[in-house]
Amino acid sequence: MRKLITITLVLALASYSYAQLQCPANSSWVSGSSACVCNPGYYGTSASACVQCPSNSWSSQDSNTGSSIKASACNKCAAGYYLTTAAVTTAGSEAPAGCTVCPTNSTPTTMSTSTQTPQSCDKCLPGFFFVTAASATPAAASCTTCGSPGAVTSTYPTSGAAQNLGNCDTCSSGYWLATPAVTGATPAAAICTQCSGGVTVSTPATTPAQTVAACDTCPAGKYVATVAGAAAVVCNPCPANSYSNASKNAGFCTCYDTNAPALSAQVSSCACKTGYLGTVAAAPLAASGCVLCNDPSASPSLVSGACVCKANTYGTPTSNAASAPSTSTCTNCPSNTTSPAGTTAQTGCTTTPASSSNSKILLPLVTLLFSLVLLL
Repeated sequence: MRKLITITLVLALASYSYAQLQCPANSSWVSGSSACVCNPGYYGTSASACVQCPSNSWSSQDSNTGSSIKASACNKCAAGYYLTTAAVTTAGSEAPAGCTVCPTNSTPTTMSTSTQTPQSCDKCLPGFFFVTAASATPAAASCTTCGSPGAVTSTYPTSGAAQNLGNCDTCSSGYWLATPAVTGATPAAAICTQCSGGVTVSTPATTPAQTVAACDTCPAGKYVATVAGAAAVVCNPCPANSYSNASKNAGFCTCYDTNAPALSAQVSSCACKTGYLGTVAAAPLAASGCVLCNDPSASPSLVSGACVCKANTYGTPTSNAASAPSTSTCTNCPSNTTSPAGTTAQTGCTTTPASSSNSKILLPLVTLLFSLVLLL
């Protein structure tokens, strides 16, 4: 039973990873769904046509994709905005939510589908610290910039005592903590250094200071060539026609085409796997461009782009069209002859030198006889 559960979990994870890799731009796979859906903040009639919500409106991922979806799916507001007009869902008059920017670098704690007021903007945006709470006037929370690139607060209060620069004590995901924040009479924000190449930090810190090795996660579209250790992670771009999710573990990208072999240290580009040939799919979820060799006696040649006879046979195989296999058109070379793959005529089958095979028997015999003579 334990083994069955393990296998089930592995298959589920494999399915999740594959779907994540294969989803089109601005979409991803959600557990339990049968297809990719548009990302939050996007909507579309299908996952291959996801467009950004207009005018700072926002959508939830669970209901923003489908044949009947309109801009009314954008029924909330993006961070830093509060909702002033509800989305219109009436057929023929669909419209997204109307959103107004929050004052003083604040944002609502709750994304609502109902109308809000400036007082709803009750906490600070990342990169700002809390000074005064939202009041019933109505007035939004008052927030002041941390002033240090990449520095953010680790807590986001909506009431209570004012914060200061010392509360800007950690770094956003693309930065590592070079110098911790200073608290007390002369507070100072943390000093953060940006990771290079889109690399991010998986474990933000407030203290002690980190090193560049904290930059440990490669972005989507790149794979981990060397994991972070004494230095930052080394990321290489995915080859053409492949993709990867963000990761901090060593691995390789995945080809879009399901009939391409897994990429590895030995396989660095996407091409049709053994037994198939053609042109690999160049887009997520596109149909495979690789087809089986039409002739069962043949093997593919990725160089020539056609099926060829296997080694030690000769002939001209039929085309690689995706139809029923034809009868064999490759003939075995005569006895004691060999040929390389791709040989088209019997003249390409060359005789195997008899001496090379006989020598394996004669040499030990000669050696034995010579040894006997010496003994006599």
